[in-house]
Amino acid sequence: MAVRSRKTLPVENIETTLRGIGTRPMKSYGQNFLVNGQIADGIVECIPEKDLEHIIEVGPGLGILTERLLKRGAKVIAVEKDRLLCDYLKKKFHSGLKGYLEVINDDALHILDSMGERDHFIVSNLPFNISSSFTGRLLDSTRFIELKRNPFKGAVIMYQKEFAGRLISPCGSRNYGKLSVMFRTKMDFKHLFDVKKNMFHPQPRVDASVISYRPKEEFTKIPEDPEMFRKLVHVVFLNRRKKLKNALNPRSIGLDLDMDDIEWILEDMDVADRRPEQLDENLFMELSNKLSRLA
Repeated sequence: MAVRSRKTLPVENIETTLRGIGTRPMKSYGQNFLVNGQIADGIVECIPEKDLEHIIEVGPGLGILTERLLKRGAKVIAVEKDRLLCDYLKKKFHSGLKGYLEVINDDALHILDSMGERDHFIVSNLPFNISSSFTGRLLDSTRFIELKRNPFKGAVIMYQKEFAGRLISPCGSRNYGKLSVMFRTKMDFKHLFDVKKNMFHPQPRVDASVISYRPKEEFTKIPEDPEMFRKLVHVVFLNRRKKLKNALNPRSIGLDLDMDDIEWILEDMDVADRRPEQLDENLFMELSNKLSRLA
């Protein structure tokens, strides 16, 4: 579903504001400012009431989402890499918001490491150039809940549409890969809506998609060795067109086993002749656990 434009800010206003700050859109920061207020409303309205106490906004830019978050009564930590935009946000929202807004000048890729055990729900028009690294780090930091509670409570994030498609692709689809397996293993998710590229300034080359997700409360299986699970998924998708019996080498996943042992497990699971994109996250988990036990 695509959200249609209504409350769209004139590009001239954004350019005037940026000139007044003494900056311009920085390609190196992946800055594409959302200009449509209706889309901003839609993103913020998708956040559950219970999560408004613990919002981290990544890349707030000129504050189009920040303003709406504060109007909903959210407590926001806004993390902005651009120092000039940080100063702008502090001035824009300085009055009457003590205790509700903290603006931090930092790299979004560092913020997850600094959160520790503090509960947090992430909201973002995420710079397209950090989609993979940020989401990968977020997945790595998300624990299997049977082992320990998750301080990460969920997210509503706008991604490049192609990346979002890879993230939520089902088993057997063309875009299903390592990222899809890791994401589907840990997250419950929903595709919310698509956003046309002309809703940003400067206009990117591609459309965007907004998805929501949160850690699963129940798992069919959990990895007995999480590092083994990550290595397994990574290695087989390096050779995604090969059958598993040809794509999987015990040395490549750090196991001191004979190939006969690997083939026995694959045959026992009836997956030896399947390709990686034909295994869903539960089969990957089962395979990882069997390899761990054999090791």
